[in-house]
Amino acid sequence: MTVRRAVRMALLAVFALAATAGITAQARALSPAPPQGKVVYSNGGRILVMNADGTGREVIFGKKRNPKNDNLGAVEPATSPDGKTVVFAFKRQHGIHDLFDIWRVGIDGQGARRILKSTARAQYGDPVFMPDGRILAAFFREKRRATRTGLISLGTNGGNRATEYLITRRNRPFVAPELVMEPDAAADGDRVLFVLNSGFGGINFDEGFENSLMVLNLTSGKTRKVAEDAYDAAWSPNGRLIAYSLQTEDDDLETCWWESGCEFEATLAVVRADGSSGWVVNGRGIDERSPDWSRDGRIVFHSARNLPGTGEASEIWSVRPNGKCLTPLTNDSPASLTPAWVGSGRSNTTPAGCEKLPADSMVDLRIPDSLGSNPEVFWIGERADHRLLTNASPIRGGGQFLYYDCDLQRRSGCLPPVGLWSVDVCAYEGQIAGVFSEAPSIRRQRGVTVFLGNDTEIGRFAFLFAGRSTVFFFGGSGKGSKFGEREVARLRKIGEESVAGNLPLAAFPASDIHRMKRVSRVFKATGSVVKTARRTGLRPVMVRANLKFARGLAVYDGFDTVRCARPD
Repeated sequence: MTVRRAVRMALLAVFALAATAGITAQARALSPAPPQGKVVYSNGGRILVMNADGTGREVIFGKKRNPKNDNLGAVEPATSPDGKTVVFAFKRQHGIHDLFDIWRVGIDGQGARRILKSTARAQYGDPVFMPDGRILAAFFREKRRATRTGLISLGTNGGNRATEYLITRRNRPFVAPELVMEPDAAADGDRVLFVLNSGFGGINFDEGFENSLMVLNLTSGKTRKVAEDAYDAAWSPNGRLIAYSLQTEDDDLETCWWESGCEFEATLAVVRADGSSGWVVNGRGIDERSPDWSRDGRIVFHSARNLPGTGEASEIWSVRPNGKCLTPLTNDSPASLTPAWVGSGRSNTTPAGCEKLPADSMVDLRIPDSLGSNPEVFWIGERADHRLLTNASPIRGGGQFLYYDCDLQRRSGCLPPVGLWSVDVCAYEGQIAGVFSEAPSIRRQRGVTVFLGNDTEIGRFAFLFAGRSTVFFFGGSGKGSKFGEREVARLRKIGEESVAGNLPLAAFPASDIHRMKRVSRVFKATGSVVKTARRTGLRPVMVRANLKFARGLAVYDGFDTVRCARPD
């Protein structure tokens, strides 16, 4: 072969490779981009689905439910490998027990049904899907002599049940039974993660503490521990890594919920599947839970990092395993919890912009009819200086409103959470003088007297009388005499759209006013607290309280009285 011919053939080969590369690049350019990933999660006892960037939020279970931060209702959703079916637990109260039933629903919100019911003796929880489409759930069965806990698999209709793992322990006095919980199946279908609860957290699939993170081989039935102090976990797509919630080293750090108590804080961590090494993803002391790992390498979880220690502030976040591109996906009330990616197929789970806040914050709590129809109930609206309403509940004689979330998603810009009670003044009939005597200082604002105090348990508080309501604030903003000033400035009746001028004139129970006047007359005549107590039949402490009540009324521009109905 001549040199010229060899060069020519070499050039032809180069051109052929270039053409092939161009065709391949063109084919890649023409191939459709992966669809946007989706996330299912729990919110106020409902199940919702949204896009991976936090848009397109839709309720698929619990549309008629009034969402609340009571940790009841639908929780912990997971989806089938084809992304068409969602399985979840439904938490309900049964006597002294909190029980979880297992439900399923289509990703389109159709076909909801219960497939497994718990009883006090046989409890189920924490459902997930296996790669073959079967459901895997944890169970706990208590008998007189022994307890059983482990994992069962079942079909999507609840039938064809099989025990996949079982631990039997004889009951012993003062020894808590172990509990298998929070399973997750690897993509290979042979390995299952689960948390072995030491029993100190009770039997209701609660968090406990000092839990071991275990890997179960379904073929051999053998288990091995890969981490300690775990609450829940998820496999990486290739099965080489595990994301999990790691209990903080400081047991004094807790995340508390107004209605359901406190939990030890946890942080998002990653460990190798053999347990050899790992790392903390985002730092400590920020409470991160319920991780799930997408096929393209993002971890979704829920966290109350915007207001640490406040469970009602929990939102859904996603992040890369190295801690980069940490992004909030929700910004709403009630709390958003226990997220999971939809399906196991190819999708794009990258958000629109790293660290970008969701466009809108939402308050989905609905005011109960008994509050909304009461013209004397006061509140500070759905939002108050970036604080979001997290609870609205009827109480005896009025309502309770909590503002334990912040739409800014960063603690530095959020005012302290605040709670408010608005109660009909007749609920305090016979005690008004005592209420006046407990307040060490006062100020005038919006035409009424605001009383300020301090309590060893709840801290600073403020209260006032407006109309026939007693309004009590705890928590909140401001120091010294300005404590609660911002909150009082926003106070209005629940039916009013906006704040307008002074608050209405206070109305006190006529019987309390009558008693106060009688005590004042007798004291003026005798000049003695003891003699006044003898003549009025009151204790000396109540005589002093009524005298302080009289002095306190002197700063009012006037007041009304109301006759309270006598109980039947």
